[in-house]
Amino acid sequence: MQIPWVGYVTDQHISFRMFRKVYTYITSIGLVLFLAFLFLSPLSFVVSLLFWHLWLLLPRFYVYARLSRLPKDGMIKFNRQDISYYQQ
Repeated sequence: MQIPWVGYVTDQHISFRMFRKVYTYITSIGLVLFLAFLFLSPLSFVVSLLFWHLWLLLPRFYVYARLSRLPKDGMIKFNRQDISYYQQ
């Protein structure tokens, strides 16, 4: 059983700083849309939307939390089994 990873996964190394920036933007855009739908939609739809938003971002949050103590100038690489961090 694997946690779903929805979205673009690179085959090459990417900057950890860029990963943090993209993750922050994705989370904030989703929460802004959630707040917009909060007043325009039924409560059950809004709760469902929030649940799915958090569920789909959970794998990225896990990576974000586990790598938060490491220096921000490193590179990360996503594999099928793991996520590797390389310090420059």
